[in-house]
Amino acid sequence: MQFRLLLGKFSSSTLALFVTVIAVFLLSPNPAFAQNIVVFDVPGAANTRAMRINETAEIAGSYYDVNQSAHGFYRSSTGVITAFDVPGANQGFLLGTTPASINDAATIAGFYTATNGHAATNYHGFTRDRAGNIVTFDAPDASTRSNEGTFVSAINQSGQVAGYYNRASLSTLGYIRDAAGNFTTFDAAGTNYTQVFAVNTLGSVAGIYRDRNFASHGFFRNGASGAITTFDVPFVGGSETVAVGLNDAGVVVGSYQTSDGDCGFVLHGFIRFPGGIFANVDFANSLFGTEVTGVNNAGTVVGFYSDKSNVNISFVRDPKGNVTTFSAPGAGTSYGSGTLALGINRRGNIAGISVDQRNVDHGFVRK
Repeated sequence: MQFRLLLGKFSSSTLALFVTVIAVFLLSPNPAFAQNIVVFDVPGAANTRAMRINETAEIAGSYYDVNQSAHGFYRSSTGVITAFDVPGANQGFLLGTTPASINDAATIAGFYTATNGHAATNYHGFTRDRAGNIVTFDAPDASTRSNEGTFVSAINQSGQVAGYYNRASLSTLGYIRDAAGNFTTFDAAGTNYTQVFAVNTLGSVAGIYRDRNFASHGFFRNGASGAITTFDVPFVGGSETVAVGLNDAGVVVGSYQTSDGDCGFVLHGFIRFPGGIFANVDFANSLFGTEVTGVNNAGTVVGFYSDKSNVNISFVRDPKGNVTTFSAPGAGTSYGSGTLALGINRRGNIAGISVDQRNVDHGFVRK
């Protein structure tokens, strides 16, 4: 299968904004035949979703029971799975415990739902250390309205947790919580809507803000200075920039969309390098497009795209732009099924979700 990789260079001044296309390639990525992919399930789970992977290939994720209540799991590097719930988490359709990230100390961060005294279901943050100790928390002034509260997206090596929360004043702010429990909150562009999706070792974060028309734009916040850089992809027709990944060099990855294609929109992946240079990551003949989901410190990028039948296929792009596609064993070939790579560690190990022919989710790790 062929795909198109477009590399664009972005530069700006107070007078002009322009885009220079560096190169256009028609490539034939080599499907990964020689690879070690292990597909796994939490025992008794109806669906298993591996979300993130740390340096030693320990994985955090969630699983869903037959009632579609959410529970957390930790998978060791040797494949031993430990299931857990945050004490007090309620159960119900898509409610419960949802891990989002894991660091190299095997501390897991995520969010859970609980019913407050007014019978409203709220979201709260948690961390779980290697020994199983769980700490719960809420951002300051977090809303107690139904389906609102504190959401967790990521944790770094020093135990800083990043995410976003709904305030009682109807705004949504980003936050960083240090290992001692101290919060730094911020509004990326003064629009009262900021979501943080990634944090690196230096405490820098990336995510989105929404403008008055609710359109999304990317941002990077420097962990040392607190300076915020907002950005949009410079590609023609690009809109709805969503930044979801960040490495220690300040490389930001994510996706954006254009208003074309068979479905009226197409997603495209992007890489934003320090200094504002952008690379476009795109697969041709895709129904819904390409999503970049993670980047490691070597600059290797992972994600997935959908073919014309909406079967999801995962990919790895190395720092030189070489791309390898892969599918997990047993992944389906029907509409909406396939392989979704979600996390990558510094060694290049990948975790994600394999959706089979019956639309059942399974976790996988690729080493």
